[in-house]
Amino acid sequence: MIVSRYRQILFIGIIYLAIGILLEVGLRMLPVQESMGWLPVNEENPIRRFEPNRSFTWSKDWDFGLVNRLKSNNYGFISSIDYDPSAMTPLTAVIGDSFIEAAMVDQSRTSVALLNKTFQGTRRFYAFAASGAQLSSYIAYANYVKKEFHPDHYVFLLVGNDFDESLFAYSSLAGYHYFIEDTAGGLTLKRVDYKVSFLQRVLRKSALFMYLNANLQVGPRLKIIWTRMKDAVSGRKTEYVGQTNAHVDSRREADSKRAVDAFFEMLKDSCGVPRKNILIAIDGMRPPLYDAAELRKVEESYFSNMRRYVLFKALELGHPVIDMQPVFQQDYTGNKLFFEYPERSDGHWNERAHELFARKIIDAGFLD
Repeated sequence: MIVSRYRQILFIGIIYLAIGILLEVGLRMLPVQESMGWLPVNEENPIRRFEPNRSFTWSKDWDFGLVNRLKSNNYGFISSIDYDPSAMTPLTAVIGDSFIEAAMVDQSRTSVALLNKTFQGTRRFYAFAASGAQLSSYIAYANYVKKEFHPDHYVFLLVGNDFDESLFAYSSLAGYHYFIEDTAGGLTLKRVDYKVSFLQRVLRKSALFMYLNANLQVGPRLKIIWTRMKDAVSGRKTEYVGQTNAHVDSRREADSKRAVDAFFEMLKDSCGVPRKNILIAIDGMRPPLYDAAELRKVEESYFSNMRRYVLFKALELGHPVIDMQPVFQQDYTGNKLFFEYPERSDGHWNERAHELFARKIIDAGFLD
């Protein structure tokens, strides 16, 4: 009886193994998202970036509805050009998160690529960005960029989830920097180191694992299901504006404003240039901005409040600013074209949004 049961278990195990092997082989013939190859983050490599000099496939969804071919450069940033710290041409550093990383956008059509084409031979634009980065990590990038590349101008793009997620009290993912309380009652930077384990290195090579983890995004989808279940039990519905919760409690919003204050306080020293050379850009409230009635409904949302606070602080301190909301509204009124990938439920900027952003950086006049 026991032997028979072991045989059954062994037989089932062999079947599952065979299915796994078939799936692995089959998926290798499809454009499954490959690992972007995050490097460890530690004292020697204090910022989030990729393994350098790689080409790899990025894709999204079960049916590969979005597919892109990407390259990491000599410094491990997503860019079709290498970065040269010894070059004498004036340099603008463009710092942000996945919107600047722009894995879903043709590398020749990102805002940074378009700027390099426009200013070819007279000014360089280098992108320093990583998915998941936020205000606190932007400061870490600025510190790194100042020491390594010495830009004379900076552009920072802020988006909806940059504020509360900058605080260690609300987020603590490995590989990023966060604001934490210091002994004087203010905020200081804390780096959370990231190690690449042997198992991670092995799984990165598996098409089946990457399909489940990156294309199907099993983990985030389970989180969404859990949120919806809680909403059903409580009778409430979680709403989002600007890819973050539409409403948060007063303490979280107050903490978010403290993060903004800390960001601006550290910014000038981290960049090493006058504030007039540091442009602050902020995303619009998408998708509500496509409909005037919907936009009115979210005027007091969390992201709306944070947008007003950021723009007020930036202008008060003398930073040039770009508010992408009126830019998007004006363009949509005339062209009726979206600025993200709505058919794929991807809220990142598409090529049109990147083109508009590049134009606004040029028109801002702060590079003169």
